[in-house]
Amino acid sequence: MTASTFTVERITSVGAAELATLNAAFSDLHGTLENISAFLADPNNFLIVARLEGRIVGRATAHLLARIDDARAEIFINSIDVHRAQRRKGVGRAMLEFLKELGRARGASEMWVLAEGRDSNAINFYIATGGDASAATMFDYDL
Repeated sequence: MTASTFTVERITSVGAAELATLNAAFSDLHGTLENISAFLADPNNFLIVARLEGRIVGRATAHLLARIDDARAEIFINSIDVHRAQRRKGVGRAMLEFLKELGRARGASEMWVLAEGRDSNAINFYIATGGDASAATMFDYDL
């Protein structure tokens, strides 16, 4: 049996067909062409996808954040999502590594992500990929 291979790439622009593919691939993504185009127009925003045989099976979004206290920026990972059937096959890890390389190329000093305490799958993934957990509390504000 041959192992399936996937590719990871950064999406820098989308048309209507690609947007429909993205929206169909993940039920929580209901982006409009206007919103996703504005997101992608900022070179410090990253949309990463993993494809298997042309189908999108993974998605990550991240942002390069400038710092006032450091000359080097950092990467904030907003989300990494992998289709359930493709989990534990290296898709998430490959997207994470892709983001690391992107960050290094852009001169970032570190990359970080938040995981909710009840999301044991995410926490275990980040530990397994070499992430160092730190104690922090996040506060949300409705605007």
